[in-house]
Amino acid sequence: MIQDNTVSNTFYVNLLLVCLGSLQFGYHMGVLNSAGPYITCQYQDYSSADDVCIPMSSQQFAQVTSIFSVGGLIGSFLAGKLADAKGRKFTSLFNTAGFVIGSLILIYSTNVHLFSVGRLILGISSGSSIVFTSLMITEIAPSHMIDSLGTFNQSFINIGILIVQSLSIKYAKALIWKRLFIVSFVFSVMQFALSVVLLKESTKWLFESNKISQAKDVLRSLRSASISESQFIKDFKYITTDDNDLELSDHPKQVIGWKEYLTNSKYKKSAMFVALILIGQQFCGINAIILYSTQVISDLSSKDQADLPTQVNFVISIVNTIFTFISPKTISFFGKKNSLSLSAFFMGISSLLITLSLSFKQLYLLIIFVIAFIICFALGVGPIPFAIISDLNPSEARTVSQSYGTVINWIGTILVSYSFPILAEMLGMSTVFCMFALFSIFFGLFIYSKLPTKANQVEETEALLN
Repeated sequence: MIQDNTVSNTFYVNLLLVCLGSLQFGYHMGVLNSAGPYITCQYQDYSSADDVCIPMSSQQFAQVTSIFSVGGLIGSFLAGKLADAKGRKFTSLFNTAGFVIGSLILIYSTNVHLFSVGRLILGISSGSSIVFTSLMITEIAPSHMIDSLGTFNQSFINIGILIVQSLSIKYAKALIWKRLFIVSFVFSVMQFALSVVLLKESTKWLFESNKISQAKDVLRSLRSASISESQFIKDFKYITTDDNDLELSDHPKQVIGWKEYLTNSKYKKSAMFVALILIGQQFCGINAIILYSTQVISDLSSKDQADLPTQVNFVISIVNTIFTFISPKTISFFGKKNSLSLSAFFMGISSLLITLSLSFKQLYLLIIFVIAFIICFALGVGPIPFAIISDLNPSEARTVSQSYGTVINWIGTILVSYSFPILAEMLGMSTVFCMFALFSIFFGLFIYSKLPTKANQVEETEALLN
């Protein structure tokens, strides 16, 4: 974890608790991947033991898979309102309670309907959690740590995926697959208990609720005792106001809702940029690899290489996790704008090479370029979009803009995840990756030429778009 002498140990504890929601999201997003055949009784005679698996048709399994994304959309939409109305800590406990309840339902599910309810609840908590993580990091971290910590959301999602894939090697089997959900239940209970005791309320939310004294006390607990009073005041201004040159005031600032964010001309350009960046992340084709890499590799592998797609998928998760943790260094060096544009551009180049490998049936070159694609994603297009939302919006719009961006991202995820296999069958997989390549290259060029370079420069955003 990043070390800094301006923050306290309490800060690092809170940072970890905040990021556990993103880890849970990654865990539950990937849990059905390997365990699906055993959950749906494909490898089990269930005539005499109805509780060891849940008979499902392919359509029903698609339902329990997709309803997680539906829940994610709902959670993303509600997260901002809940965080502003009830506070950030309440929102975290709400999300964690959803993970507890959803996991418990899956453990005791005996039919597809109850299983779907559990997945829906987990999706709601997951969608809300990834909004909460990005929002909370910007409200507890010093300004000089924001860029580095902004990648933690994506990093912990990747860790969650990696954990569940590691556990699946042992537990994604007939009779014992429910242990995957027992693990998540126990973990969620522990997370809830720790959050009740240790998680601090957001300084910004307390300030906006006119609890100025409490806001200062919370921030002091998150900062090192060695920082000067002037540093503390500067930090407090940064978190609670848009303009750090303003005199510190004890007057709370107003926050806005969805209607004003989408209709007020002040936020129109910012909302447009958020939508383009978050939908662009998905249209670069990342979920074609994350969700369908086994199918992509299987297209060229032989029957003797039946285990190869699964092995490549596991390697992809490891590579994605490692390079997402490396990304703070590269982002700090190149900056968010250049890192995002270069990442998208080279994802496009990698997609073109994947297209050629598929066309000429070069299996091992395909694997190399798929891994290169993942590396390019992890260094920019993966972690930056959610981290950059706060930079594009004024203080009163940051909460709703996080929810808005996450909803847009969920819509992109659903579109790509459902359309990819259909388009691959209709047009050929190489053609689909060629489409991803063209989009990624143009997306990278657009970011390079249009994205503002300084935090909170909404006027610059509008000038560039106009």
